[in-house]
Amino acid sequence: MKKAIILFFFFFAFVTSIHAQKIDKYCEVVCYLKALAVERCNPHIQLGEADSLFSFKDPSVVESLKKVNKFNTRTDVLNYMSRQGWTLVSTNTLGSNALGTNTHYFIFKKSFDPGELNVP
Repeated sequence: MKKAIILFFFFFAFVTSIHAQKIDKYCEVVCYLKALAVERCNPHIQLGEADSLFSFKDPSVVESLKKVNKFNTRTDVLNYMSRQGWTLVSTNTLGSNALGTNTHYFIFKKSFDPGELNVP
């Protein structure tokens, strides 16, 4: 009887660990600051070039990310991405050009269950 209980426990732990594995996905938001505007920017979401690497069973995930392109401030972008469950991983700013504009890069990460993804 003890062997059966121990075997059941290990089987349950194994099945649970398989389902607990997550896959991290990353995206980048590039904010081009508008000339002569301290806080205004033109954000653009970048999901990568290989569609197979950022493919979800639910198309609303990508559609919700594309809403970032409509915001006008970096703060709005950061708050929105946080609300969607994305975590800020890295930021970078490239210097100014002749018009005095900077470009800000934000890298975000979110963990997904394998069942949410179109994994080949």
